[in-house]
Amino acid sequence: MRVEVCVVPPGGGETNYMIGLAENTVYMPRVGEYILIKEEDGGSAFLVRNILHSFEMANVLNVETSVIIEAEPVILPEIMSSPKHQKLCLSLNVTLEYPNSVY
Repeated sequence: MRVEVCVVPPGGGETNYMIGLAENTVYMPRVGEYILIKEEDGGSAFLVRNILHSFEMANVLNVETSVIIEAEPVILPEIMSSPKHQKLCLSLNVTLEYPNSVY
């Protein structure tokens, strides 16, 4: 099953770009959760806005073939954020920050 993050601007809009995730991903985030994607030079963080599931008929059973996670970028602390993610947040005028605590 293919899993991708579809990056959209804050508040919705046209897809900015897609990020492919590992095909053996077990955990699926829920709407309203934050996801953090580790990169070589830092990370990218997103707030999940919508989940789209795609199914294909196989004989009698429906088989899930792909999941698209619609998410908007959120600001990470500079020490955690990749340069690419920082540029993305600046270009889209992102104001929402990744939560510092779960409490």
